[in-house]
Amino acid sequence: MTIEYPFWLDYKTWSTPRWKCSIARRGLSMPMKVAVKYGVVKPSSLLLDFGCGRGEDLEHLQKLDISCVGFDPYWKYDLALLQPTDCISCIYVINTIESAIERTEVLQYCWELTRRSLVVAVRTDGRGERLTSIGTYQKYYSQAEFSSFIAQSLGVVRVEFPKPGVAFIHKK
Repeated sequence: MTIEYPFWLDYKTWSTPRWKCSIARRGLSMPMKVAVKYGVVKPSSLLLDFGCGRGEDLEHLQKLDISCVGFDPYWKYDLALLQPTDCISCIYVINTIESAIERTEVLQYCWELTRRSLVVAVRTDGRGERLTSIGTYQKYYSQAEFSSFIAQSLGVVRVEFPKPGVAFIHKK
């Protein structure tokens, strides 16, 4: 059986260089710190970091004995990792996608893969959208827009917003 993957997993289809948004980190990203603090990401379950960039969050999580793998269409391309997983994170990915339809599809795709919880984070500066000086796209959500985006994309779901721009979306 051949599995068909969404076209947008091929970075050559992107109209902006999204991979340039991947930044080096000295510690866990703020959304991942929050997810660990609240027990959404924990050692007893496997995490798939969707859009993990260069994988810095993964390295820091592994030091905390948290089982995790990362997929990124540019930096860590391994389609075998796109399997149903206990927890999926999609941190600062949605806001780099220039197509509104694709933003929705990415969120829905991650939701389909998660067994328990989905951690999503976006920029909530509320400044609209623009191309940056390095040619990347950024969508800046307001907190209300972010909440509405989740509701419109996934329907009725159980969502927690522990910090502005961070959502924990739970199944059941």
